[in-house]
Amino acid sequence: MIGVLICDDHELLRAGMCSRLEREPDISVLGEAGTAEQALQRTRALRPDIVLLDLLLPRTSGYEVIADLVRQAPTSRVLVVSSQAAPSSVRRALSAGAAGYLPKRASDRELVAAIRRVARGEGYVDPDLGAKLVVDAA
Repeated sequence: MIGVLICDDHELLRAGMCSRLEREPDISVLGEAGTAEQALQRTRALRPDIVLLDLLLPRTSGYEVIADLVRQAPTSRVLVVSSQAAPSSVRRALSAGAAGYLPKRASDRELVAAIRRVARGEGYVDPDLGAKLVVDAA
């Protein structure tokens, strides 16, 4: 079973993700967080396999909390789910320690697939964003 913590400051988005993920037989939502501070606290307490993390959070950015999450819960992997779709945002999140990056415009099927890949220890970047990273690097 893949244990997931959802961290986003929008309650409606958290509820929708939770509802969708609970339909998967191999995924269990362990908890939710609306701030970076809550994400750190709940990650320490719940030890999820995956932390779904938004980058635009109140008071502390998601970028800043990624390294703390990775350091405080090394068995938890961070999958960023964000409206930020610039290659620089992806690079910054991955450099901070995120295992994957998914734009909020992604389908629910892509979210589930990304969670499973990251839980297996693989990295994941949305194909469109990955292509932009390659083009920008050239």
